[in-house]
Amino acid sequence: MQKASPAERDPSLNLEYTIASVLLGRLAALVEYEIVNWLWRAWGSLEYGSVSSDWHLGTSCKN
Repeated sequence: MQKASPAERDPSLNLEYTIASVLLGRLAALVEYEIVNWLWRAWGSLEYGSVSSDWHLGTSCKN
């Protein structure tokens, strides 16, 4: 026999669980977006050497 979840025991908790799951989902999406955005900018700066000269190659663009 399965135990009833808190939402099944008290139907008024369904809204709270829905709101909490939506907010957690949005928070996870925001964190994922920020991580991907940061990685994309880091890759772009490595690829094109926008801020630093080619430090990852061990060379300098200045002659």
